Amino acid sequence: NQITYDFIDQTDMSRVHGIAHGEMTEEELADFRIRHHSYRVIFEGANENINFDGKEMFRTYNNYFLGSDPEKWAGHVPLYGKIAGKSLYNKIDLITYSVDENLKSDFIVHPGGKPGEIQLKYEGIDSMRLIYGELLLKLSVGDVYEHAPKAYQIINNRKIRVKCEYELDGNRLSFSFPKGYNPDFDLIIDPELVF
Repeated sequence: NQITYDFIDQTDMSRVHGIAHGEMTEEELADFRIRHHSYRVIFEGANENINFDGKEMFRTYNNYFLGSDPEKWAGHVPLYGKIAGKSLYNKIDLITYSVDENLKSDFIVHPGGKPGEIQLKYEGIDSMRLIYGELLLKLSVGDVYEHAPKAYQIINNRKIRVKCEYELDGNRLSFSFPKGYNPDFDLIIDPELVF
């Protein structure tokens, strides 16, 4: 019922290159830390026991050999281009994928679904606010933006744009549609996270 993001300080990451090339003293190396900031986006009111499926499996895979207990290791873990959650909310699906190194999450509201049920609760953010329709998240390692949401419907083989805006209430984010939309067709809500 949530996505956890973990952002690493880019200055610290660039210093890792120096470590690999012996450009730090032992004293500097002993005090070296990589700063990061994690936060969660919780799908409030979402259906329980949601199944997320990988789509567009890559040829490569990851291995995780962490710790000394082989029972906790994982090998040949598949990687996917998209993750799809069916019925995240009643008649609302979620597809998450990356485009141009940014993360996109499409909410697909099928006929009979209610986009007002989509309630995103943010935890672990230093501060958040709307600026010119975009969501600004302040983190200890820098700022993260969520572009103003775009929404559309495919009606008679034509892509029809639907006016969509964020609504922010404290640390809860939802979507509004000032001009409405056609409830007889799928509505795709398409925010993009820029980091």
